[in-house]
Amino acid sequence: MTVGRGDRGVQRFEREGRRHFAVRIDDPWMSNAHVSFAREAGRWIVEDAGSRNGTRLNGAILERSTLEDGDLVEAGRSVFLFRTNIAATLEQSLGEAPFESDFGATLSPPRAREFARLAKVTEPPVDASPAAPAPGGTPK
Repeated sequence: MTVGRGDRGVQRFEREGRRHFAVRIDDPWMSNAHVSFAREAGRWIVEDAGSRNGTRLNGAILERSTLEDGDLVEAGRSVFLFRTNIAATLEQSLGEAPFESDFGATLSPPRAREFARLAKVTEPPVDASPAAPAPGGTPK
């Protein structure tokens, strides 16, 4: 799967006999082909696809790395949370006040911890609203 800048959507096709997905995100800071995710030998691999602004894994610049559950991948101004096992936690948190952050709101305590972790990893702070690049910034 390749993720890059473009009109939001997913294209599915076959390449060299394998299924492939091209995910497009409306993020002016992202390259046309920014980052790729692939399954190799039972593990998920993330790799920068030669992007101009680079890709980060848990805040550190990466070229290629193995993903672990809970890893955060930054491409442009978009952040992806890699999950291998998503457990339903809504029933555990019914009756609690929602946790709110720049990344959204949740009733899930585990998701609230993930939002807090996300806020620590992303610098500068992520603006959740769709906006143009900062003055002087140059999207690719």
